[in-house]
Amino acid sequence: MAEKLHRSDFSHIVAMDARGFLFGSALAYKLNKGIVMVRKKGKLPGQCISKKFEYEYAGAEFEIQKNQLHPGEKVVVIDDVLATGNSVATTIDLLKELDINIISAGFLIELEFLNGKEKLGEIPYFSLVQY
Repeated sequence: MAEKLHRSDFSHIVAMDARGFLFGSALAYKLNKGIVMVRKKGKLPGQCISKKFEYEYAGAEFEIQKNQLHPGEKVVVIDDVLATGNSVATTIDLLKELDINIISAGFLIELEFLNGKEKLGEIPYFSLVQY
């Protein structure tokens, strides 16, 4: 993942709850970037914005702290699996609401048959393993 991102111009990794934290924090450390977490509702301190979504087997609500990023900053979204794309689409919506530029998204695994990439729209992405 670091090889895919080492020449990209961005300030922060946005890591998605919860396994995305494992990859996101390691990437942020290796690439000397900041890290921002998108978590399930009620887990983050301070002022947050949130958005509900449906995923494979239930509903949930993600939130992000308002003051972690500034409008116009460039970020990369990282998670473990791209499946239906609902959780990453929710993360993208939260970032757009804060006027953040998403330059790329990265995933360890992509379940291609679920067509999650369609939820990414124009955002470039990579996945290391596809099924």
